[in-house]
Amino acid sequence: MSKFVIETAADNLVALGYEVQNIEATDEVPSDQLMVLLPDDSEGRPRQLFYSMFPDLSENLEDADLLQAFIKLPFVVERQAVANLARLLVNINNKLALGEFSIRESDGLVFYRNVALMPHGSDVDEAWRKIVTENVFIAVFQLDEFTSVIEMVATGDMSLEQAQKMDQRLDPFV
Repeated sequence: MSKFVIETAADNLVALGYEVQNIEATDEVPSDQLMVLLPDDSEGRPRQLFYSMFPDLSENLEDADLLQAFIKLPFVVERQAVANLARLLVNINNKLALGEFSIRESDGLVFYRNVALMPHGSDVDEAWRKIVTENVFIAVFQLDEFTSVIEMVATGDMSLEQAQKMDQRLDPFV
């Protein structure tokens, strides 16, 4: 079923004008993925969304699969900024409509991800199309809204207090 979900996502996104590439599972990439080229960020840097399935968790769902969207941000967190970035991401994540920003401490990777429930059944084509396209839309929207402040804190160019002043949607840091 997971290959069908990825293929359906590809077909729907191509029909909307997105450029996509199927990536077959290998030893390094444990599951099939779909790479979606997104609009460049405000700095002109390319962005890519990777769709993949969550097969282990889906085993416990009788009538659905889980589809993950994963986007690597174009910078890494400086070691001395990890604690501040973690606090900022919790603050931002509390404001998000869907998904989360996170960091992987082992290599400083900063990323956005969300997981969508993909129902099974005979009449899923429209539901899947809507889920996949809205998932891409909300991901791009949230990246556009928050990447700048995340990058400035991650690189040590901005304090948490400065970040909160820059973006009044954030709760004050104490």
